[in-house]
Formats: sequence, C-alpha cells, structure tokens
Amino acid sequence: MTKLITIPIVLAIIIVFINTSVTAQKQPLVIAVDATVKGSFISPLLFGHNLEMTRRGSWSGLSAEMIANRKFAATSNQFPKHWKILGDPHNVRMDTTIGFAGKQSVRINSPKNGIPAGISQKQPMLAFTKGKSYAFKVWLKSTAKRSIRLQLFDQRSKPVFDKTLVVEPGSWFLETAEFKAKSTLTNAEFRITTKDQGSVWIGAISSMPNNAFHGMRRDVVDLLKSLQPGCLRFPGGCYAEFYQWKDGLLPRDQRPPIYSTGLDFLLRDTDDTDNHEIGIDEFMALCEELGAAPVITARLSENTPGNVADWIEYCNGDASTPWGRQRTDRGHAKPYQVRWWFVGNELYYFGRGEATGAANAASLSAIYSRAMKKADSSIQLVATTKFGNGELSRDWNEPLLTATANSLSAVSTHQYLDDQISLDQLTDLSTLISAPMRNTLPMLSHVRRYIDSLLPAKQRTAIIYDEWNTRWGIPGNVPMGLYTASILNMLCREAGPLGVEMACYFMPVNEGAITVKPLSASLDAAGYVFELYKVHQGNYGLPIAQPKDLDVFASVTPDRHAVYITLVNNIAQPHKIVLSLTSGMPDSATAIVKRMIPRSLKLKEKRFNRMEEKLHISEGNLLVFTVQPGEITRVAISGL
Repeated sequence: MTKLITIPIVLAIIIVFINTSVTAQKQPLVIAVDATVKGSFISPLLFGHNLEMTRRGSWSGLSAEMIANRKFAATSNQFPKHWKILGDPHNVRMDTTIGFAGKQSVRINSPKNGIPAGISQKQPMLAFTKGKSYAFKVWLKSTAKRSIRLQLFDQRSKPVFDKTLVVEPGSWFLETAEFKAKSTLTNAEFRITTKDQGSVWIGAISSMPNNAFHGMRRDVVDLLKSLQPGCLRFPGGCYAEFYQWKDGLLPRDQRPPIYSTGLDFLLRDTDDTDNHEIGIDEFMALCEELGAAPVITARLSENTPGNVADWIEYCNGDASTPWGRQRTDRGHAKPYQVRWWFVGNELYYFGRGEATGAANAASLSAIYSRAMKKADSSIQLVATTKFGNGELSRDWNEPLLTATANSLSAVSTHQYLDDQISLDQLTDLSTLISAPMRNTLPMLSHVRRYIDSLLPAKQRTAIIYDEWNTRWGIPGNVPMGLYTASILNMLCREAGPLGVEMACYFMPVNEGAITVKPLSASLDAAGYVFELYKVHQGNYGLPIAQPKDLDVFASVTPDRHAVYITLVNNIAQPHKIVLSLTSGMPDSATAIVKRMIPRSLKLKEKRFNRMEEKLHISEGNLLVFTVQPGEITRVAISGL
C-alpha cells in the first residue's frame, strides 16, 4: 500500500448522508475525505478572547491578589467593604485628606489604655497552600516611630503567622513580610493592629504567592495558555469606556481604584470598584506569554483624542517619541506593535458626554480615528457599529461609517445567544447547537451585504465578531460548551468567504472557559472545547456540505501531514460515523479520537465526560465509530 506521506492530502470532503433523522440514526453517516483543493485559511484571530476586568475576571480570577478591596475604596460614607474594625470603632476611620492609592487611607488612632486597634479581613480568597511561599506588603505612614503587628489566623482562630513591623516617621513607607504555609489554610483571617499611641495610616495592603506572573495567578495563566488564544481584547467590553490607561503606568499598589461606573453588572463582585491590578505593561507581558496578539479598545466617553494617541504611541512608538521613550525607560525597549484598535465600544449603549447619540458618536469617532491614525498610520481601526440578530441599525451605522470610511479597517458586531433565544425558555439542546447556523451566520451575512453596499467597492472592510457567548456573567455548562463548539465550527467554515477577520469569546475567566477557586483553577466546558479545537488554527479548511443532524468541520495542516475533523452530534440518539479516507493510508494506520460527552442532556447539566481512544483505520481506509447524543468529537489523523 502506498504510504500517505508521499501523497498530497485531500482538501475537499464529500459527505453522504441520509435525509431523515430517523433513518440517520439507523444507518451510518459516511464522511469521505478525498484528494484535491485547499480551502480557506483559518486565522488564529478567530480563536480570540475578551479580557475584561469586571465581575470576577481580575479579583478572584486572573489577579494573584488575595486581599479584597486592598486599597480601601468606598463608594459611600460606610467603612470599606470586606474590612472589619478591631477595637474601639472611634479609633479607626477613613481619612480622605491623606491618600495613597487615590484620595483615601485608613487611619488608626490607638487609645492610651494600650488596647490594640486596627482592621481585619476574613474571606475565601485568603487561602494558602501547604509548602508555598507568600509575600505580604503594607504601605504605612506615621508621625512617630511605631510598631505594627501583622497576623494571620486559621479557621479556628489559631495564629499561624505573627510579625511586628517598625514604622519610622515621615512619608509613605513600604513594609514587607514573607510567609511559608506549614499547612493548607482556607478562609483565613488577616489582621493588622497597633497598640502604640498616636496615628498610623494604612494606604494599601497586598498578599500574593511568590510565583505570581506580573501580579497574575500562574495556574490561571497556564490554563489560558492551554486554550491557545489567537488574540486578547483589553480592557473590554463596556468596561473600556471607564478605563484610565495612564493610571496603569503607576506602580500597582499606587494605582487609584476605578470606582463605580453606574452599571451595576460591571463591578458587582468587587465592592463596586476595580483596583486596576492589570495595566498595559502587565497585559502585554501576558500576551507575550500566551503567544496572543494584543487588541485594545480605546475609550471615547469623557476622554480626549490626544490621550488615546498617547496610548498608541506608548505601545507602538520608538524611543524617539515622547511616549515611546517612557515605555523604553520602563524597561520595554521594543515597541509592543499593537495592530488592532477599537474606536470605542458599544457607544450606542454606554456612550457618555459627547459620545451620546448617533450624530455625536459619528463625529467623535471621526476625530478620534484621525488622531489615532496620525499616531501610527499602520494600525487597523474598528468602528463601534451596531449590528445583531440580522437587524441593522441604519440610523446609527450610516453616519458612523460615512464619517470614518477613510480611516476604518473593520466593523464590530456582538451577539449573545440569549439575545436570540431566551435561555430560560430553551427546551432542547438541538435548538442551541443549530443556533450558530440558524441565527449567527445570517446575521454576519447581513453585515457583509450592508457594509459592501455602503462603503467603496475597492474597500474590503473586515468584520470583527468581537463578543459572543450564550450569555455573559455566568459559569460554564454543557449548553455553553455545545454552543462554543458549533460557533467555532461555523467560524472556521464561513469566516473566509464572509471576511470575518477576528472573533472573541466573552470571556474566559470565571465566565465559561476557566473556573478559578481560592486554591485551584480548572478548565470549564467552553475551555475544553477551545483546547480541543485549537488544532485548526493556521490550517486550511476542507469545504463540507453540512448533514442534517451533524455539525462537522475538517482542516489540513499547511504541510499536509495531518487532518483534523471536529463534530457535534445534534440528535438525542447515538449516531454511527464512517470516515472514508479515499486517498490511501499507511499500513495499520490509527487515529486519535477525543470525545466530550454530556453527563446528561439536561439544559442545566454542567459537566462533560471526556475520554480519548486510539482507533485502527481498517482495510479499505475506513474509520468507524459512534458518537453519543450531544457529543463533541475531534478526530486527529497525523504523521501522514
């Protein structure tokens, strides 16, 4: 038999299938791989993610910080959330006249009776793993030499760490301490007290493991890397319209908290504030670690074009430019070369000030676009257009696209399944699995036709599908995993013809792809799908006619030495598959089949059973296997 390594792998797939689902369940579905034409390139940018620092994306997510509300942000006259006063409450108060990270600090006035006064915090993220080392940092200020006591208590209120620090009088001073856990601790309590007379101010407190990656949890970073994201979009999302990028150039402890945005869903899990743990340099370090292209959303609301142009110059300018010099002086001599920039985000919902209303947003977008292109003419700009569910908001889009046509490279579109189908009223997984082809593809096709009719024919404007999921703000489950698999199959098939250049899942950390707990992190439903499907990146598609009850896609590597096929079974019965490899295979060839099978077909099911098996390709070049109801499958035939 001829060895396949000497024969070009086919780039066209012919699928023979039975017309009725009843018959299809009884008779095998034959997928024939034949020998000829290379299909569309599958860009890694289609496997992008949003990295929005809201809800549990940063705190109790990607950030390695273990102290909640560590800069004492308060949105009312109440004492900062998560903190408890120790001793006489009259001796501990917020001070807004002496600030450290922003305009606030905690002032402790110890009484003359020698009873300690201070603050404490006890919450789940104060968790320590046996044998690991951790660093405490406390920013203090005092009018005289005083002693400060740091303590850590286990769940039984037994002290496991106790250290006294001496604070000298003068300006703000950083005190540090190291702690190596002798046993695993959960829900620990942290205390900082003093019994010396006089006033001591606390500006910020930090606790994180010593192996943190630029202030981020190493286990979460490693899981993000396993997803192989083609790009990361930062800092959002609607959060981008509140983000202050220059504050991120301050040392992490000194960055002012970003206070409540007026949108209760943004910072609901972080005491209505964000401590700005991840700035532009940390974000770029993460992108480099992951091998992901950086994508940035510029703020238009209550901002200036010059401020955005400065950001671009900081990222992309060389040392001869003012902001490029600042980046170089901060230890980053090589420009970051951020290619993609969004000109605002969802201004039709979240625009404020001059960015309110279609006419204002169009005019403002044109002004910002010119300033951004002047800062770097090579960047690609994405307009904050309004598309969704196949409907086009002409009153918003036409003035915007007309005003920005000369500087625009792409349009933005967002779509969540919950906007199309009420997830609370969904009755079967079949409707969910078919939604990408039934709802999302028509929407993207509408966008393609619309922008082609409005913009010059010579200008092939790209589509950026930069926010998609079943719903934002919820943990992963089987429906989310199935929807993710079907969306990725659809994008791999259709992105080339439609001109979809980028797609970004919303969002990986604690909202479907990665679940973070105090002492561990793990892939969730969508995360396992991304890990399974990442093999398609950089390959070439094999065009397929879709069968009724199976969502299938296949790709071939550029060197034609491997073929990958991904399938989603959209029926409630097992389905027999016959993969026919008609161009010849080596003797005793095998395939690796990875499966994700729902533990149940209930819509609230959270888990898949995952398994892997090696199957022999029989004489006649046939690979036969059965997929279970709702199963997601990847077949890998490599070393060809």
